[in-house]
Amino acid sequence: MADNPNSNENAKANANNGDNGNNGNNGNNGNSGNADANDTVAAAGKLVMGDWMERSAGDGDKDPLLCGEKGWHFGLFDGCCNGGALRFCQRWYCGSCMYSRAVAMALDQNCCLCCICTGYYCGWCAFICCRGKLREKYGITGGNFFCDLIKCWFCNICVVQQFIHEVNAREGKHIGPFGDPEGTWNVKIDCGNDIPNAKVGTELNTGNSMER
Repeated sequence: MADNPNSNENAKANANNGDNGNNGNNGNNGNSGNADANDTVAAAGKLVMGDWMERSAGDGDKDPLLCGEKGWHFGLFDGCCNGGALRFCQRWYCGSCMYSRAVAMALDQNCCLCCICTGYYCGWCAFICCRGKLREKYGITGGNFFCDLIKCWFCNICVVQQFIHEVNAREGKHIGPFGDPEGTWNVKIDCGNDIPNAKVGTELNTGNSMER
């Protein structure tokens, strides 16, 4: 029995269409895989270096642990991961330098002295007073010395982060891990008005730790 030429041609056409379909599916699967990988990398990057939270005065008032204080940009806990995991680690491990710069900027104090004393008992006592002065300067109402004492004793790390966030928000800065108000990795130490010319700093091209 002779082969049907039309049947052979149809079979070849169907085979070619099948190959093209498979190639197209493989291509789409490859593109989908690349897109998924890119999304994963982007998500991981945002987790490490996230966006800064945009806050206004009073946005932190809903935090019940503020005990009725009104006027904070951040509560005690809602700013811990502000800016991503890297910036959280900066505030955790370099909190003394960043807090001392915040005190110097907001309250016109000696940055170097604050940094030296932060880890000691006298620095802890001064922290309570500095929080009260910060509330007074920025018009944050509803607080008192007793509440400052309780918060600084039981929630010290969170209160330090809140303090840094508040100064950054009010002064339009993002303090760097070693005290640079411009947010770089450079070291910036000074004694304020106590010894105006006593300054230690670096000017390395380290990049800006506060930019994505």
